[in-house]
Amino acid sequence: MFGSSPASTSGSITSKVAASRPMTVSLGAGKAGRSLGAVDRSNGTVRLAEWGVRPRRNGPYTGHDGARRILSVQPVNPYLRALLRFWWVLALGLALASVAAVAMVYRIDFSSVPPKLSERTPPLYATTARVLVTSSEVPYLRISLTRPVETPLPGSAQPALPAVEERPDIGILVRVANLYPLLLESDEVAELREEMFGPLPGNVRAQGVFSFVNQNRYEPTTLPVIEIFAVSDTAAGAVAIAQGTVEAFRRYILNQQNRAGLRPNERILLEPLQQPRAPIATGGSSLALPVLVLFALLAAFAVFALLLDRIFPPVRTQGASIEPLDRRVRVSDTA
Repeated sequence: MFGSSPASTSGSITSKVAASRPMTVSLGAGKAGRSLGAVDRSNGTVRLAEWGVRPRRNGPYTGHDGARRILSVQPVNPYLRALLRFWWVLALGLALASVAAVAMVYRIDFSSVPPKLSERTPPLYATTARVLVTSSEVPYLRISLTRPVETPLPGSAQPALPAVEERPDIGILVRVANLYPLLLESDEVAELREEMFGPLPGNVRAQGVFSFVNQNRYEPTTLPVIEIFAVSDTAAGAVAIAQGTVEAFRRYILNQQNRAGLRPNERILLEPLQQPRAPIATGGSSLALPVLVLFALLAAFAVFALLLDRIFPPVRTQGASIEPLDRRVRVSDTA
């Protein structure tokens, strides 16, 4: 198959190798003709592992000396090699970056073991409740009201009471819904709430539902509903102060009506329309800046590790061990 020797086509391969022309393999530029001796030509290949020969693409084969130069072990990525070499720099950077990120969110108390953490800016919890302003006539449930009107009749000692139908008017209830928030925020209601439920931390604000109030504009509500906003440093505290304020305000209005001696049909009634909802956390420390600082410090220590690798390069030892190659390469019949 290879060359023109008849030994490749018939007879014992071992007995006819000596009669064929010697085979030579190029072992590098300028080293052609280095004979390997008798080789097996039955399949046109020769094992060169013991010679340290490694075939190259698009070029001559390299011998034992050249293989040492070519096969010097190098990492695939020099940056990865530098980071792995100075791994302790990355570990130190991760520790310092973690401490810095935690210190931006929490206050660290080293007086105890383990250290105690407390938030620098604790979040606030807000909830809302609504109260319906109504009366004993329940005007929002009917389309007309029947009222007796006293008119004296000539020659009669008792006045007649003809029935008069009127359309329900919730205007007075709407005006009350715009006035009562000011009473609800008063000191008298706060003192009554403390007498009923004890000290409740937090703040309360009230306004007519869907009304708009700021320094330059005021739009009153058009519905007989009061909305109460409660804020506290805990979720349970926000719910407690909202419920306590509603109950204290209802008691305050009832006391005022009793003091005025109003009849039941003349009184404004306050009915809970919506209990305090699940509080929503607002404010508190943001995690965006601590996370940014964490990655920035990690990147800085990674760059420092790369600089250390440039300043203190790894020492290369002579005669590095080379893994033997076991490749089958084609050999050519040379004169």
